[in-house]
Amino acid sequence: MARSQFNVHAVSVLVALVFVASTSVVWSRRVADTPNGPVGAIIAVANLSGTPSASGRVVLSWYNSSAHVNVTLKGSLTNITMAHIHLNDSSRSNPVIAGLLPRMNSWLPKQLNPPVSYDKPYTFNIAFDARYLAMVTSDMTAETFLSLLKQGQLFVNVHTVAQPTDSNRFSEALWKLDKSRTWLLVKKFPKPFHQQPLLRLLKLLSESYAVASGENAVALQWSSRHLLTKSIGGDFPFCKCTTYNCLSSPYRLSYTGAYPVMAGTRHCFMVRHVGCTTNTTCCAALQRNVHKISFSVGAGCLKPVTSQVEINGRKWSSWSTVFTKRGTDTNGTVVFGYDVRIYDMQFNATTFPGTSICMTTKEPCASIQQLCGTTTGTCKPVNTFFSSPENCSRTSSIIISNFTAALEAAGVSIRQPFTWNCTGNYEPGQSILPRLFVCGLYDVPASRTVLEEALRNVTASWVAFVIGTPVVLGQKDRAECPVGLEGYAFEGALDSGINADPRCPYGSSVINCTERYAPFPPSPLPPLPPPSPVPVKTHNCSQATKNVPYYLDKIETYNTTDRSGQRLVAMCTTIQEMDCNDDAKCCGMDAAKVEVIMKPSCQDALRSITVNGKEIAYSRSFYTGFTSLKFVKLLALGDPAAMRLCWYASPGPCASPGGFCYNNRCQRLISPYQRPKSHKVMPCVNETAC
Repeated sequence: MARSQFNVHAVSVLVALVFVASTSVVWSRRVADTPNGPVGAIIAVANLSGTPSASGRVVLSWYNSSAHVNVTLKGSLTNITMAHIHLNDSSRSNPVIAGLLPRMNSWLPKQLNPPVSYDKPYTFNIAFDARYLAMVTSDMTAETFLSLLKQGQLFVNVHTVAQPTDSNRFSEALWKLDKSRTWLLVKKFPKPFHQQPLLRLLKLLSESYAVASGENAVALQWSSRHLLTKSIGGDFPFCKCTTYNCLSSPYRLSYTGAYPVMAGTRHCFMVRHVGCTTNTTCCAALQRNVHKISFSVGAGCLKPVTSQVEINGRKWSSWSTVFTKRGTDTNGTVVFGYDVRIYDMQFNATTFPGTSICMTTKEPCASIQQLCGTTTGTCKPVNTFFSSPENCSRTSSIIISNFTAALEAAGVSIRQPFTWNCTGNYEPGQSILPRLFVCGLYDVPASRTVLEEALRNVTASWVAFVIGTPVVLGQKDRAECPVGLEGYAFEGALDSGINADPRCPYGSSVINCTERYAPFPPSPLPPLPPPSPVPVKTHNCSQATKNVPYYLDKIETYNTTDRSGQRLVAMCTTIQEMDCNDDAKCCGMDAAKVEVIMKPSCQDALRSITVNGKEIAYSRSFYTGFTSLKFVKLLALGDPAAMRLCWYASPGPCASPGGFCYNNRCQRLISPYQRPKSHKVMPCVNETAC
């Protein structure tokens, strides 16, 4: 029989919030001298000039939820490497929002190889929609894109080897074609902030992220936002919710920026619809009717410091600022706070998404940090995950139900029903994390492979349920991190223990929300420097490459096929023993797990892994810029010495060690078994690079 335990935990770091100011919008006259397009299309045009030898034109047309960009360059230009749409935010080095040349397939910019030169007219086109924008900037929507276009916040860089930092915003105007086929001037763009002898194009601002929503009214003391639905009958209370859980709301707010006005500073947010991830009464009710929204703010932001509220550009009269009891903290101390509450909204799931909500404030509440109530620009968690019995019970019920169904589908008998245990204690400095344990006893499965394949998907769905967002179909571990979980990492693992039967299943999923909200890389990017010889770190533990009992030998590659005859490339390495000093800290380690640090872009190319020729289940962890491929539970498969490990990739750019591995060099880590009740993640790690 097998005893399995599934646990979920979350860790957090604090993340600063950034924002940018925008230019004002001018609504003006009719003009007809513009490019042709269908009725309702939004057209943005820029006549290009810059280098003495080059000129051109950019036309962006937005119609029927998608954009088409045409770039025509004239004269001559040498060694074009990239063309991008950028965010006009110098504090973040003007990050890339979308690739125009070449097309991007991830948030990392790509370069033309070889670069392009021309001495005759050179034209390139690209079409994209909101999904392409969201791939690069996770919360970018079509509404945000168009709003920022109207604000004159858009520019494109055409990069060359000689001049990698060229830029120009749309220099003329933004137009919309009305039903009479007359072009209406929507926005007169301002003059560029600076003039440089560079090829100039267009600029786009991504969403600045709003501060996080809390698990309940206490969860994020300075930044929780609450919604209230009004019942059809109008009886109080309108919605009987035991907690203001994020899972109870189908909406999220994103901070879109701060704008100077006569009365001070206008802070604006935009509503997004994410749907209901749990079957709760409140979530379903909020789909039908949103009556009130509440912003938790700093103590200095009450009336008259907060002087005005606007919804979709209209002054809103039904609002107030209040001093309110939040609840109690982990020590039982009563926590109070301050809210801006907006009433009589009368929105639903059709009309609420895309809504703009703005508040005008002045000193001492002029900045977003002051609005949040913290001088550091961060939002401090007071309560965290699994802090209520209802939360624990709901999550564990999902896990138990899914796991029971998976076992029954695999024909495995359950000997001891699953039970759960929960703790919301959180002391990151002492490695005390909120955890949920689900434990039970069942027979050894006849086919571990079938069960593990199912478990790789359900463990991801369990972690995704905890963070409140669905798993992206077809991508297994890659759940999207919602707004409000910046800095958290979530891990869920199904394990049977070191002494369990090797046929017992294993499954895990790790979601690192830190990487979703890490600063975008500066743009334009210089040529990539040689890879650093310093290995990356995946665990907070001791590391060594000397005085360790094992090492991994050189990677060998060969061509092979899978069961269906499809071509694959195998990359194999062998665990070898080596002498070490008995007194060395890592000399006594075992070899329970091996990690290969791979490129995130190669995840779709990975097909399977084997140990000594036998296929086993693999897991992955995701970090900023790289992914860890894991060979786990090696001690249950025999003596690690001379154990041969292989991973298999489809033919293509990832079918070689240099193409598959992060930074074009294969860093591999040998890790020992993490024994129960140990506060250290891993006592020793052996790293080998080639």
